[in-house]
Amino acid sequence: VVIPKIRRDLSTERLLTMSFEEGPNISDIKGIRSLGIESREVARTLSHVFAQLIFKHGFVHCDPHPGNVLVRVKRAGSAKETGQQRHRLQQQPLQLVLLDHGLYRELPTRLRLEFCELWRGIVLADGAAIKNSSKRLGIRSKWMDQKFPGMDLSHTLIAAMLSAREWDTIVLKGNALDRFDPKGTDQERREALSANVSEYMLGIVDVLNSCPRDLLLILKANDALRSVTAKLGGVSSDTFLITALACCRALLEEHGLDFAEPSTSRLSSHYTTCATCEAEDAESAECRGDCTKKRTYYGSWLRQLELISGLVRVRVFIFLHDIRTLGFWRTMQDLLPFAWLPSLI
Repeated sequence: VVIPKIRRDLSTERLLTMSFEEGPNISDIKGIRSLGIESREVARTLSHVFAQLIFKHGFVHCDPHPGNVLVRVKRAGSAKETGQQRHRLQQQPLQLVLLDHGLYRELPTRLRLEFCELWRGIVLADGAAIKNSSKRLGIRSKWMDQKFPGMDLSHTLIAAMLSAREWDTIVLKGNALDRFDPKGTDQERREALSANVSEYMLGIVDVLNSCPRDLLLILKANDALRSVTAKLGGVSSDTFLITALACCRALLEEHGLDFAEPSTSRLSSHYTTCATCEAEDAESAECRGDCTKKRTYYGSWLRQLELISGLVRVRVFIFLHDIRTLGFWRTMQDLLPFAWLPSLI
């Protein structure tokens, strides 16, 4: 990732001057291909960059429309570089240049983790996780409650809004990891999306009104990213699954993976609803303190296993999918440290 450098010698209190960066914008498919880069590789890199920004760091560029993201090729390796160094350059030949840094949001830790849990649930077809995370985020639609009384379906709308897929695809029709791949023609997908938006517009407005303010800008960025990756020809393994990997890793990192003292995990201490007094935060003054201790020990272990299981499942699917689409040797080059040996020949 490249960020233009500030030219302080040419900047004032009212004028910011930055270095000029070249490259086609990220929606210029012909320009990208002229650089010798596959459009799907750009889609995957873009997904990875923003997944790290959102789910790991919580510091997010909220306006990633095509005009604000450029694509270019890294410099060629010099003769002095070793074979492995040259391979690393060849392994990641593209750079993304991010422009216009006037609209950022720094997500509170609690919001970031809940958003991780929500997206993890969407990709892994975990309806309970989607519902629980939506509730903890305060997402609610009175219109949905009136349309489907007693069914508590507000969470289905936020999942559909994030993924641009119907609830049937997200959860009800199985958990195949390629279920988000585009189906039908572009025209058919646009018509179906337009029909769903028209039918559920009042519910969508309710959901947006109930969302945390910081999350609204993330939804804006999410829409822009989804549009760009679709134009680049990205499939599930380039977009949704990259998101799931980042979510599982962020949750595991927050969880600490402290097998020696799992009860001290930060996640289990402030991310789990108290089973006895039902305080939303086990560290809050409302919680009596002793309620969660007995179940935190094994709860953290089960949680770690759940996250690791999801991580492994997604990574294996991406690996097998890449072998089918990119070929065995190309896939292994991206994974194994000794794969650079043929570049020395």
